[in-house]
Amino acid sequence: MLPLNPKELLIVRQAVPRDARAHVLRARAAHPRAYVKWTPGEDALLRRAFMDGHPSALIAQGVERNLRSVEGRLKRLGLVVIKPPKPTMQKTV
Repeated sequence: MLPLNPKELLIVRQAVPRDARAHVLRARAAHPRAYVKWTPGEDALLRRAFMDGHPSALIAQGVERNLRSVEGRLKRLGLVVIKPPKPTMQKTV
């Protein structure tokens, strides 16, 4: 489990807005904060956990979000640069 201090626990435990759409309910069954806008406090928590070297999967579990959501947020915050795949060389005959 991701080590969170009491202040960070309060950030993660903030009330989640109600949303009755089926896809949101399915997502929130596994990730309670799915489809909730990221807060400045969550961004700070994400930065700290990432800079402390915690793996993205563990961070996702700690902030109750999907792994892809965490990876996307890390990219948006400029903490991770995702490089496009290298083009493959095709042989010409």
